[in-house]
Amino acid sequence: MKKYFLETERCLLREMNQEDAANIFRLNLHPDVFRFTTDPPFKSIAEAQEFLSNYDSYSRTGIGRWAIELKANNEFIGWSGLKYILDENEVDIGYRILPEFWGKGLAVETSTVCCNFGFHELGLTRIVARVHKTKHTLHKGNRKDGDGL
Repeated sequence: MKKYFLETERCLLREMNQEDAANIFRLNLHPDVFRFTTDPPFKSIAEAQEFLSNYDSYSRTGIGRWAIELKANNEFIGWSGLKYILDENEVDIGYRILPEFWGKGLAVETSTVCCNFGFHELGLTRIVARVHKTKHTLHKGNRKDGDGL
């Protein structure tokens, strides 16, 4: 049984696991998703599975990138979450969502619940977001109501 970590109006967020390998591989293969990241795509489902089996952020820092499922049908649509960046001593908010779900407000919805968790549950005072220069215009929603998100 899946254990959901965070919830929004339309989505459930949970820890990623090896069962997500095919979905993570599919997400990372999509050229529109990878236009805005510097991470190399996985070469196979097995490589995605290996990544997931070694992903220790949840146990090491208590935060991580969480799988996003739609409440309506439990369909995997991407991931969203917090990441501790040791070299910079910062917590970053990030997400990747399959393009067929873009333009529906799901990135803002899931990022908001993740940031609220960071600020209100973990007591963080700062969460950074890194936006690719060419994607800047797509992130106007990141500053709604002056709340920094």
